[in-house]
Amino acid sequence: MRVETVRASEWREYREIRLAALKDAPSAFASTWQQEAARSPEQWRERAELSQDGLSQTMVVAVDGGGRWIGLAGGYRPGDDGADAELISMWVAPDCRCRGVGEALARAVVSWAENHGSRVIGLWVNVANHPGISLYERVGLCRTDEVAPLPSDPTQQEVRMLRNG
Repeated sequence: MRVETVRASEWREYREIRLAALKDAPSAFASTWQQEAARSPEQWRERAELSQDGLSQTMVVAVDGGGRWIGLAGGYRPGDDGADAELISMWVAPDCRCRGVGEALARAVVSWAENHGSRVIGLWVNVANHPGISLYERVGLCRTDEVAPLPSDPTQQEVRMLRNG
């Protein structure tokens, strides 16, 4: 497995994995499958171009030995709620979980953020996502006392996690 930055020419593949993630784990994301599926090809291209540029945001994918995209994570700067950067859009294909893919993706985003001068990296994670919380703790994020409704489903809660560099 290798981790790569999404390039502008890969916007279709990026769209496909992002929609697969939203369909598989809707309670893990702030946006919904319906919101993302409604985006135009130009919007997907723009996201992929910003990732390739890498200055204000990144999208990284885990690619298996056969070339299949098996995981996704993103980052953007500036962050919010006291962070310089945010780790977002983390997802690993169900058949590839518990193999270190998520940790490799999270570390790639943290590295990108630090290489762009970010000292504090933050994220929001569903309070019920115990495997995700454990993964983020392994890469140095700590839970805060800050809890908020999940934007895509306000009946669920998410907790703020921060990593100080």
